[in-house]
Amino acid sequence: MLCFVTVGSTEFDALIRTVIEQKCLESLNEIGITDLLIQMGRGKVKLEKVNRCGINIDYYCYKDDILQDIRAADLIIGHAGAGTCLEVLRCKKPFVVVVNEELMDNHQWELAERLHELGHIFCTKPNDLAEIIRSPEIFKRKPFAGPDYSALANAVLQHMGIDDT
Repeated sequence: MLCFVTVGSTEFDALIRTVIEQKCLESLNEIGITDLLIQMGRGKVKLEKVNRCGINIDYYCYKDDILQDIRAADLIIGHAGAGTCLEVLRCKKPFVVVVNEELMDNHQWELAERLHELGHIFCTKPNDLAEIIRSPEIFKRKPFAGPDYSALANAVLQHMGIDDT
């Protein structure tokens, strides 16, 4: 099983350091993860392509499109950027969002918390990641239905004076 970790275009070394710690790797191994692919952005953490705790670790900084990696993964761990959240939710993948506590205006926490409340993702801080990974509930989240455009369509029709009944 593959776990894909993404930090987007920013630096989120706290997440990278956490995910390669022994206790986190052991948690991933316990749930059957055999491969860990890390998209590390502008991170400064020194990574090696190695096997630790029974997990093959690979990494890269950037790609033009990470959608292929998201689709290939059995579990996604990532930052709470809106674009990343939407891509993962659309692919209906188990998603553990790790909030970057170093951001000044932490709008990402609000988004992650709301998606967690709706049952679509798990939301945590770096220090709690290893424990969250062990929860079988991460694979039982509610699928994301996507947007409902009917309200917009109805408003446009009404504005144009077209009765849709």
